[in-house]
Amino acid sequence: MSHVYQVRSEKMAKHLDIMNKRYSELEKRRNLEVEGFKTDIKQLRGRLKDVEKQLYKVLLHYYNMLRMLHYLHRPQSHEGIYIAPLTELDSSAVSLWTAFFRCPALDL
Repeated sequence: MSHVYQVRSEKMAKHLDIMNKRYSELEKRRNLEVEGFKTDIKQLRGRLKDVEKQLYKVLLHYYNMLRMLHYLHRPQSHEGIYIAPLTELDSSAVSLWTAFFRCPALDL
């Protein structure tokens, strides 16, 4: 009878070792998953910050354009203040454009 108990206790000990190994492997996998989730979250936060920066730049540009349009639609007395810089900007853009196409490195 004691032989039967000994065999059963050995089987139970083997089964316990197997279950302990499975549990430790499961814990390792869980830890790796948690690390993966943390790195994914860090990457997504970085991407979100980049998108927020881009959105801020776009909104700032849009706001500046609206402000410029608002100033351009003011009464005639203020027109001279804005026309001179706009004509300078236009002439500099035209000169840059012509210089670009006259550039010998392009060989157009």
